[in-house]
Amino acid sequence: MSEFQTQVMNAATKLSFSCRYFRRLYGRWPKDIAEIKAKTEGIDFGVFLDKASVTPLPDDSALIQIFDGTNMRSTKAVPVAFTITEEERAASQKPDYKIKL
Repeated sequence: MSEFQTQVMNAATKLSFSCRYFRRLYGRWPKDIAEIKAKTEGIDFGVFLDKASVTPLPDDSALIQIFDGTNMRSTKAVPVAFTITEEERAASQKPDYKIKL
């Protein structure tokens, strides 16, 4: 795997985690890549070359797709029961809240 593809896969792992964390915080999947981008810090979205998407599915999962420079890769994300404190949940309701990675 090239250095660039390694960077892409590291960012993809963070994207997958942040989508699952978003789902646990808000009870729904991010509606699109723009929404998760606005709610996170620490993901280099530029490595996806503007070819990334998050699509909520009817079965309470989400399809996450990214471009690794050669291929489109996808994964189906399912909810994860992260432990979230009441303080974290309250903080997540503020407009400037970010999931920090």
